Amino acid sequence: MVSDSKVMKSKHRSEIITMLRSKWPLERVRDWLLARNEKISIMSLSRFRQKYIPPGDLLSTTYFENRCKELDIKLLALVEHARAIHVQKERCSIIFEQERAHNVAFPEGRKEMALLSQMLVEHKRMEDEVALLAENKEDKVIELRWLSDKDEEEDKGKGSKKAAEASWYRKESARI
Repeated sequence: MVSDSKVMKSKHRSEIITMLRSKWPLERVRDWLLARNEKISIMSLSRFRQKYIPPGDLLSTTYFENRCKELDIKLLALVEHARAIHVQKERCSIIFEQERAHNVAFPEGRKEMALLSQMLVEHKRMEDEVALLAENKEDKVIELRWLSDKDEEEDKGKGSKKAAEASWYRKESARI
């Protein structure tokens, strides 16, 4: 029971409970605690979760958590792509060293350089995607306005496109 008391005595107890209810992996919770100079083992966190947090008390994943997962995946892809670019740069430099040593232009060197250029352009595109995702832009909301009878009569009198829109809005609002 000593391990449970570590969590209960922690100054971050409420954050730990929220993290465990939000289905954070135990390793992630431990890493978060270690960053704040608290040493609580994964086993202690596991026992605490089993004892104090019933399965029905878990929080559903939120929109923000889903966005973070998507961002994490894109960031991991970006890191892997950066590693591949580094390898490609090494390959190009080796080929160009051989060209200088032999005073011959190898066609593979130009192909490798073209591939490197293409990879750099693709990497920039991926960075832009991550930047847009990180801005946390919300989806666009379509605004429907409610028309009063007076507005509808004015629109019918004009005989314009607005009259058709007004009747469409009225039909859509009746469906909702």
